[in-house]
Parts: sequence; C-alpha cells; structure tokens
Amino acid sequence: MRRHGPRLILLAVALSGLMSFAPSASAALGLGVRLGYSFEPEQVVVGAHARFGLIPAIDIVPSANVGFLDDAFSVALHADAQLHFLKSSPINPYVGVGADWYNFDPDGDASSSDAFGVSALGGIDLPSLPLVPHFAEVKVYLEDDLPDWQIMLGYGF
Repeated sequence: MRRHGPRLILLAVALSGLMSFAPSASAALGLGVRLGYSFEPEQVVVGAHARFGLIPAIDIVPSANVGFLDDAFSVALHADAQLHFLKSSPINPYVGVGADWYNFDPDGDASSSDAFGVSALGGIDLPSLPLVPHFAEVKVYLEDDLPDWQIMLGYGF
C-alpha cells in the first residue's frame, strides 16, 4: 500500500503559497474542479483550481491535480496566467502561459521524480451556460520531462 500523506501535505502548502501571490481576496472569481486526460504519460487527471482577476482581461489560476493510470501516480501544481479576449461574452476564448511542477511516482521499484517547466494553453470559458462545463482547455508542455499535453474540462463555483 502506498503512503501519499507527506505529498498531499506538500501539495496543500504549495497551493496555499501560490494563492498568496494572487491579488486581494476582493479580486477572487471563484474556486472550481477539473477533470481531464494527459498524454505521455496517458493518465486520467482530477484536480481543483482557484481563479483571481489580476486586471479585467487577465486571470491568475493556480491549480493542483493528481493523475492515475499508465503505471504511475502523479501530483502536479500549476500557476497559469490567462489572457481573455471577450470577458463579458457568454463564450470567452483565452490563451495563456503557466509554470508547472510535477512529481511522478511509477509503480514498482522505480523511484519517484520531480520535474519543473513551462506550458502554453488555450481554452474557452462558458460561465453562463447551465449544465455544461464552465471551461474547456488544452495545455501543451514545453519541457521534455512533463506530459506532452493535456485536455481539461472544469466547473467553477
């Protein structure tokens, strides 16, 4: 049986630290959950995020994810900046960049490894459409030690 207790504590502390860099609480736009799939390694990914408005067109989105499958368990922390083109529209496309940290823990005797890198992302926010995800996003990682790319759907509260 695996013990992930120390990793989960590290994850919570790191996410709290990321959130401390965001603007004041009055700029908070909300919390949410996310579900997706990463490629190379091929994993189902689940997580949570917070969204903070920096200026009207730019959001800061720290998030934490865990991944399962492909004979490994992964934990990831992300700090993304998103530039929104149509913020007041019901369909709001955006592009962005992110800083990403991953811990990969392969099954078996192999040891876990950490990787840090950057990513480019694009997506669509759909905040006013009921019964559909509030966003759909594609993220491409620009470092060899991180997943090649991932797709995510999310819901904000």
